[in-house]
Amino acid sequence: MTNHKGGKKPELIKPKGVVFIAHHNPGIVNPLRSALMSAHYEVVTASNGHEFLRKITDQKDAGRSIDCFLIADNLPEQDGYKTTNWLRREYSQRVPIILMSVLIINDEAFSKKRAVAVGATNYLNLNNWTEHVRESVLNQTLNNIFHYVEYGQIARELFLSQTEVASLKDDIEEREERLAQINEELSKERKKRVELEELVYSRQDNESTNRQAKKSKASQGATA
Repeated sequence: MTNHKGGKKPELIKPKGVVFIAHHNPGIVNPLRSALMSAHYEVVTASNGHEFLRKITDQKDAGRSIDCFLIADNLPEQDGYKTTNWLRREYSQRVPIILMSVLIINDEAFSKKRAVAVGATNYLNLNNWTEHVRESVLNQTLNNIFHYVEYGQIARELFLSQTEVASLKDDIEEREERLAQINEELSKERKKRVELEELVYSRQDNESTNRQAKKSKASQGATA
């Protein structure tokens, strides 16, 4: 296919995955989004908790899956911990969720434990996201994202495979139950047929016996 100038239209590249960034800081969102899109990932963004809930609901209603979530721990209107907890309850138990912080935290270990407690897959402290180290931190963060996107896709495919297997098992069980019902019905029909045949044979025997008795009686009468 060509465009109006005679050149070929660029082929559409299928996204490697879909990443949802819920963060209110453009200084973090924009470099992440640009890098992910350059690497052929689709990116959905939200700047606060309410916008996030609306967009994730729209995505879910449209039947579109998210492969990885990046969420600010101090997300406005609904922080990252509550948002992660909601995702685990209402969206998926398998999708990777990375909580991000740019705050100077006195006890990072406690924050990581808190993140894991609400269902986060990982916790990244980006408080050194400054201009002179941003590129190295960005690359490190992207490597984490790529890893977790692949993890999310495999987990979803595995879940779908397990669901299909469970569905097949249910179908097999239903068919086996129906087969057992059919066998039982056939057994009853065979029993009825045997009883009917026995009744027919019994009547035939009785009729034969009666005929013989009448012949014998007639014969005796003629002799007398």
